[in-house]
Order: sequence, then structure tokens, then C-alpha cells
Amino acid sequence: MIRTPPLKHLFIAAKGVLQRLRGSLPARLGAAATLALALAGCASTGGAPATPGGPAANGAGSAAQAQPAAPAQIARGPLYTFSKDGKTHSLYGTLHVGRPDWTQDAALQAALARASALAVEVDVSQALPIQLALQRYAVASDAQTAAAGLPADLVERLRAGARQAGLSAGQARVMKPWFLANQLSISAFARGGYVATAGSEVFLMGAAKQRRLPIVELESVEQQFAMLDAMPGNVLREYVEQALQYAQGSSMPADLQQLVRAWEQGDLKALAAMVNTDPATARASDRWLNEELLLSRHPQMVERIVALAGKEPSVMVAVGALHLPGERGLIALLRKAGFEVRRVERPGQVASGG
Repeated sequence: MIRTPPLKHLFIAAKGVLQRLRGSLPARLGAAATLALALAGCASTGGAPATPGGPAANGAGSAAQAQPAAPAQIARGPLYTFSKDGKTHSLYGTLHVGRPDWTQDAALQAALARASALAVEVDVSQALPIQLALQRYAVASDAQTAAAGLPADLVERLRAGARQAGLSAGQARVMKPWFLANQLSISAFARGGYVATAGSEVFLMGAAKQRRLPIVELESVEQQFAMLDAMPGNVLREYVEQALQYAQGSSMPADLQQLVRAWEQGDLKALAAMVNTDPATARASDRWLNEELLLSRHPQMVERIVALAGKEPSVMVAVGALHLPGERGLIALLRKAGFEVRRVERPGQVASGG
């Protein structure tokens, strides 16, 4: 029986690994790669946002330091307003990783300045829920249980990749495959200089704390971890295989570069096209990604957004950009709930619907 590493050590390992973080064009994204656009908690276990004025890990800088010195900056990510009953709120599609030298444009700053509350998928500045979720869902009692029935050679390759990414041999043996796969996938972003401590939420949550705005969770880290831990075996195998592909090479994979460019331009059509929903070609992991990792979460999100919008003068909602587009995306669901949703036109952004 292999002794489970102490909880503190697992959390530190997750922070270190995640911060060092098919087809023709547009590229099809593997399920694990979409963490940067879909799961804040899983993408950001590598580092909770630093409080304003405090130190941040890996040189990402504090949230206060990340604020621009001048109002005119490059616009990144899709930004919308949604209005009803004389109140206007903001909806921002985030990227859960980013570059430390990024600054925020005037329109995004203005949206946050008029907000009375910030709504996010999960509050990743709260370390205890992340630690508890890691222990409950990401750690197995022994190496055999951790293997989750996957082929031995695949498990060994995954564990070898995890060791190269920074985990100890003991930790790699008892961490579950979905978690190790996430580490490998998000570490691929780090090869391009994109880290969790510089994700969109870092600036937004840091600025919200400076202004003492309430930060409201639309989900919880436990929900996100439980969803991944319940991944079916055939999906898990594809998930791991995709992550191992991302772990190869010394540079950031081309499809991830394309993902970041599409997000920067606010191109929701391009982002949505990267999720393979074609019945003729979609793999089990593609179908699971679209239904479970994305669409199944939207009713709860919208219910909480609507409730919050009813109470607050102006809410700023910041969620992974892949949650916005499509007939079952947040933009469409907010319209069905009676809101007028409009895109905020910003320099360098692609007009891609909405």
C-alpha cells in the first residue's frame, strides 16, 4: 500500500505544475485543453489570485500590478452587456490562463468599475475548498486504484509525464489520471508563457477585492472536480491520450496558439468550432466535453446569474469563453430569460455574432 502524500504537499505540487503550466482548420481541441476556457477551478488549482498589493507566485505580479498605467490597452476576450428592468450588467468570456505582461482595456475596466458584484465560476482565491476537493476527488488510496482500469503502459506514460512536469514519483502514483492529464494539458500553455496566475480572473478578482465588491460563485471547485472524477472509462482513456499528445515537444501546440488568438479577438464562432460536435467524427471525449463539461452546467449558471441580476444594480459575470456561444450557451439562455444581450465593440475584436 502506498502512503498518500500529505494534503499540503499535493496542493503545493498542483500549484507548481499548473503554474509552470484533429483535423483541419479550425483545429479540434482535445477535451483537456478546453480547461483554459471552461473550468476555472481545475485550470487554476495552480495558483489562486494574489490579493492586491501582495506577492504572486512565479513572478506573475499582484492583481494591482497587473492593472494598466494608461486607459487605452489591447482588448482581449469577448465582452457583452445584458440588460433588463432598467439595469445593465456585463458578461465577459475569460481565458483561465494568461501572460503576466497582459493589461486590461478601458472597456473591461469600465465594466468592472460600474459593477456592484463580480460573479465567477469558482473563487479560486479560497485555498481550503481546493485542498479538500483535491483530497476527495484527485487522490486515490493506492497506485492500483489510481490507475482507474487504464492500460498499464498508458498509465506509466502518464505518470512519467507527471514526474517530468514536477510531481514526485510517490505523488504521480496516487494522483488520479484525470488530474495528471489536466496538469500535462495546462502545462502545455506554460510553454507559450501562459500561466494560471495571469488568467483573466486574476485581474478581475484582485480589482474586485480592492473595491471590496462581493465575489459570488456560480459553481464550486468540488462540483468541477466531481464532474471530472466521474468521467466514463472510455472518455478517460481518450482524455489521457490527448493530454500526452500535448505534453510532447518544447513549444506550445499549434491548436492552443489558435485557441488563444481566437479568444483574444473575441471570436466566439471560431472558439465554438474548435469543439467537435459532428456526429460522424466526434470521439467519445468530444461528446462528453460538449455535453458534460459545457452544456450541462449552463442551466445552474443562468439561474444564479438571473437571481444575482435581480438583486444587484450591476453584476459583472466572468466565465470561461466557451460557455458563451451556441443555442444552449449563456448568451442565448440569457436572451430566453428576457435580457437584451449586446456585444461591446472594442478595437481588434472580431464581430462574430451576438
